Amino acid sequence: MPAPVNPSVYPTAKRDETVFDDYHGTRVADPYRWMEDPDGEATQKWVDELNGVSEPFIKKAPSREKMREKLTATWDYEKFTNTSKRGQYYYFWHNTGLQNQYVIYQSTKPEEKGKVFLDVNKLSEDGTTSIRIGTWSEDGKTYAYGISEKGSDWMTIKFRNNDGTDLPDVISGVKHSGLDWMHDGSGVFYCRYPDHKGAEVGTSVEKHEFHSLYFHRMGTDSKDDVLVYDDRRNPDYMIGSSLSEDGRFLFLDISRGCDPYNMLYYVDLEKNGPIKGKLDSTPLFDKLDAKYSFIDNTGDDFLIQTNKDAPMYKLIRINAKDPSNQEVVIEENKKNKLEWASPCANDRLLVCYLEDVKTTLYAHDLKTGDQLYQFPLDIGTISGCFAKKDETEMYLSFESFLTPTVVYALNFKDVPLEKAPEIKLLRQTTLSGVNLSNFETRQVFFNSKDGTKVPMFIVSRKDLVLDGNNPTLLNGYGGFNISDLPAFSVTRLCFAQGFNGVVAVANIRGGGEYGEDWHKGGMKGNKQNVFDDFQAAAEYLLENKYTNPTKLAIQGGSNGGLLMGACSQQRPELYGAVINRVGVLDMLRFHKFTIGGAWVPEFGNPDEKEDFPYIYKYSPLHNIAFPKAGQWPSTLLMTADHDDRVVPSHTLKYMAELYHKAKQHPDQQNPLLARIEVKAGHGAGKPTSKIIAEYVDIEYAKSDAINDDQLHTLSEILYYVYDISTISLHITTFVLTVIGLRRGFYMMSLSFPAYLISAIDDMLQMFTHGILTDETVTRQFGFVDITTIHKFTIGGAWVPEFGKPDEKEDFPYIYKYSPLHNIAFPKAGQWPSTLLMTADHDDRVVPSHTLKYMAELYHKIICITLSITHFIADLVSTLILILDYYRDDNSTLSIYSHSFDPEKRGAITFIMQFFYYA
Repeated sequence: MPAPVNPSVYPTAKRDETVFDDYHGTRVADPYRWMEDPDGEATQKWVDELNGVSEPFIKKAPSREKMREKLTATWDYEKFTNTSKRGQYYYFWHNTGLQNQYVIYQSTKPEEKGKVFLDVNKLSEDGTTSIRIGTWSEDGKTYAYGISEKGSDWMTIKFRNNDGTDLPDVISGVKHSGLDWMHDGSGVFYCRYPDHKGAEVGTSVEKHEFHSLYFHRMGTDSKDDVLVYDDRRNPDYMIGSSLSEDGRFLFLDISRGCDPYNMLYYVDLEKNGPIKGKLDSTPLFDKLDAKYSFIDNTGDDFLIQTNKDAPMYKLIRINAKDPSNQEVVIEENKKNKLEWASPCANDRLLVCYLEDVKTTLYAHDLKTGDQLYQFPLDIGTISGCFAKKDETEMYLSFESFLTPTVVYALNFKDVPLEKAPEIKLLRQTTLSGVNLSNFETRQVFFNSKDGTKVPMFIVSRKDLVLDGNNPTLLNGYGGFNISDLPAFSVTRLCFAQGFNGVVAVANIRGGGEYGEDWHKGGMKGNKQNVFDDFQAAAEYLLENKYTNPTKLAIQGGSNGGLLMGACSQQRPELYGAVINRVGVLDMLRFHKFTIGGAWVPEFGNPDEKEDFPYIYKYSPLHNIAFPKAGQWPSTLLMTADHDDRVVPSHTLKYMAELYHKAKQHPDQQNPLLARIEVKAGHGAGKPTSKIIAEYVDIEYAKSDAINDDQLHTLSEILYYVYDISTISLHITTFVLTVIGLRRGFYMMSLSFPAYLISAIDDMLQMFTHGILTDETVTRQFGFVDITTIHKFTIGGAWVPEFGKPDEKEDFPYIYKYSPLHNIAFPKAGQWPSTLLMTADHDDRVVPSHTLKYMAELYHKIICITLSITHFIADLVSTLILILDYYRDDNSTLSIYSHSFDPEKRGAITFIMQFFYYA
């Protein structure tokens, strides 16, 4: 068992006590404001100091080469995505096992592997270039795709013909966008921020405003691209677009940041003529009072999915000339949520329901809406689907906790309307070394603090003994209407097998598991419900003898990082370890950076009088308070220097405050750590080399508790740091992200970080030059300073989720839970071992979240004189990791799919570190 960590070893961040903000009469200090500049010399120095705390502990671990070998073997199995058909060719994404990024394959038959069409691994030596979005022209001749560097949300759009030749067209400076082709192939629609002046490499924290829709005509210079829609009256509006399958109508989805409600406009492209300027759009729904999604059209009749007066969603048909005259095609199911719908094979409508967090698929008559039959699928998740109105072929990918990816092929040709087609197996994942029959999945329901029944999945070995002594990892997200669905992870099973471990996924409020009411129950002023649900999940696991507090680790990223920050300080006695990935932690300034303003509809606006109280009440950065007795849990925060979604300042500030408070508590022995990664962003497209280096670092951090005969099993667990079960921040129209998982029928993640095991020798470099930020999940990076999350980059878009701390009604509840502002060490016991991870170029959850949090955490530790006898270190960590969803558009529907990427693995490794600490 490693020696405990004396708080005196933590660095002390410079505190500028003159910096403060007045929120409606409440004075709130922000002594680490300087950390919001990711390129500042002082910020870089703080990053080095944070990594300097982690590195010595990790360096002393033995068996580097053995670790490399075991990690390589763990993840070396073939992986693939769903199949789609474009023109005369079939496409799917494939990874041999250890490639940094997935490769796109092209074939003339769906069952064949075919040849390489696009290998993004060739675009960078270190594997940090990835494909974030992509779509084919209607004729299948040209592929438009967006590439990202170093994990940033900024993209460059390129074009390739189906014969593999590249076109000269290039569009730079694209962010939070999909791609929609004109049906004649003349050009594409895309979105960008026209007023952005900062860097486009992930380091800018400039707030994003005036999201606008453009049209690029093929064969022209992108500087001549045409602005077709914007709203200069509303800087926080975000635009999404899609085309009807017949190519006649362009639909505009307009929302206020990540607000779950949107307006829906349409443009008749046949009447507009050549695109030379702004398009004449007609409103179908011009109020932000519900969610409206275009599904299909027959002439001027539109099929729309909505939750207007139907929290579990329904399908209605309206006429473009009289949208007030509505016909209900499929009524709301009061128990099961209608997830998505798509036309298929001319006269059929596929309808997917979420039934107690498990997907089911039905065929309906497209004209009448009558249900025809249910597809006989196992219990689990439809992770991808390709279906089109003018195609008889259909492809489905499916997975569950105990079922690795399976792809099915269906053909409706010559099949009567009322009869289900045969489901044929097209591809199936082959594993070695794991016997799936040894495991089981249970779904349990527990009561939250207010009596609400909440579901939770539990994965373990069948022979698990409920003696209260099993290492357990509890995952949660709880926000943005995102459902945390069953997904396969071989590392999860390795953990269960090798450590007799338990993996739990709590489907708490704020997500989309039970429709909009479930989401509303965990947003803005109801955010405390999310924390209460998660704490009740932990209590269920303890009361039912799955584990005990010393062996219970919790994990979350991005919005889930906010959850980790709030729960670790509200109920530190429940947890032995906290993994906070790219967390949103500074809730009073989240909306001031990059996309943060889009989160205001979710969190509230701390600048508004009505929002400030509840935001300030929970903001992690502003509520760090160590327990009077006991310990703050072992904590690991993780972030990345190119995270331009949850900017790294969340993690940096949080760690500063955590250390500040920890130093006031000499009895705090659980480790508090932060890991800041370089050349990385919110999580999307992370190459294998970086993931392995990260795993190895975390493994080393617990190595004193591991003997050589345990090394094999522990190595297998490392990949869990990016567990698919975790859900990351998925912000609607901006990059990975739809609030509520808006799915369409070409569901295929476009940028899968595979796991090439190389560059483990770079581990020390990563700790020396990395940076802290937050967000995991999804997959992950944590929000720590909830009071300022909206002030950076895209942070303003998160106000609908968190509330706005500048608003009087939002501030109290945000401030109450903001991790940065609520660090308080327990009077008795320990603050949990904590590791925060972020990156100095994270321009989504800016690194100041983590930097400020850690500064405050260390500050609170340092303020107490420590006995030299306590100067031995255990490691603290709060892990943050940002995981992205990937938006994949086609002419049928756009889809946002995050939890479908089998390459995102959760944080088991770190967790085991803390199990051994215990």
